[in-house]
Amino acid sequence: MYKYGLPTRYGLTVGLVPQWHSAYASSATHVWESLYDRGHLHSGPPRCIGKYATTLMSIKKSVSTLKPTKGNNILFAEALALKANIFASDFGITPYGFGGLIFHGDSANPFDGLSVRKIAAKLDTSMSKYVEPTMTPPTDGYCVCDSNYFNMAYRTIRMIDSAFSGPFDTISFGPGLLVKPVRLLSDVPFLTLDSSFSSLAAGIAPRRGSYVEEPLQYKLEQNYPNPFNPTTTLSFALAQESFVTLKIYNILGQEVATLINREQMDEGTQEMEFDASSLSSGVYLYRIKAESIADEENGIATQTFFAVKKMVLLK
Repeated sequence: MYKYGLPTRYGLTVGLVPQWHSAYASSATHVWESLYDRGHLHSGPPRCIGKYATTLMSIKKSVSTLKPTKGNNILFAEALALKANIFASDFGITPYGFGGLIFHGDSANPFDGLSVRKIAAKLDTSMSKYVEPTMTPPTDGYCVCDSNYFNMAYRTIRMIDSAFSGPFDTISFGPGLLVKPVRLLSDVPFLTLDSSFSSLAAGIAPRRGSYVEEPLQYKLEQNYPNPFNPTTTLSFALAQESFVTLKIYNILGQEVATLINREQMDEGTQEMEFDASSLSSGVYLYRIKAESIADEENGIATQTFFAVKKMVLLK
């Protein structure tokens, strides 16, 4: 896995973006945080992008990061690494043509005979196939594809991601990062060249160019769904690690609930479910206050972010 910048229009995706239950990492920071977070790696069972592992809340939007502590899905991590490997080949960081290599498994493998790029696309579709729970009649949410499929997908993606792993060394940093090959294709029995290899690199390699990663900004999103009954999801983005307070008010400005009370939270996208079962129908306001944590060594001063949005409860 390489921690390099990603041009915004070539961000890495897992799932069918912009649908719910998908991830769109538009920067190297988002990719890195989705794979590794303070000593944690994904270790949970392979499955679709359905619920957060910690809160069991549905992932009701396309997220920019899905950290190990939140997602804990080894298939998601391998799928994201596969997209990074395809990206590196397309941009000439590693040898061209990786996405066009053909995978050979057994007849029971749903990915047998497909190119690496088509495997990634097939997996995107299945990763976003999550059926939301319903209240009437009450049902649990579930992945459309079963555990056997996802276990097979994980083993396949893991094989492909590991096929050319080895000591990391570079050819040059001059015009752009170039990584030395570590293994011949002939040494990998389950991957072969497509007969149309001569056209693989033509037209698929984006031009190299300079890229400045856009900084993450503080933002309070509109709740979803809205109107709602009786639960809704509130989401917000933190530009850096911050102390967060999130409160609910009625239209008269009276506080009716405190969801987060000056809790220290990591940078990135955060979500919180609000259950208004005890409240009557009407218009409510939700207000966030985020106080960033100063970092004197890196010259980062404290800043405070406020935002307020309206939501409607209909019973």
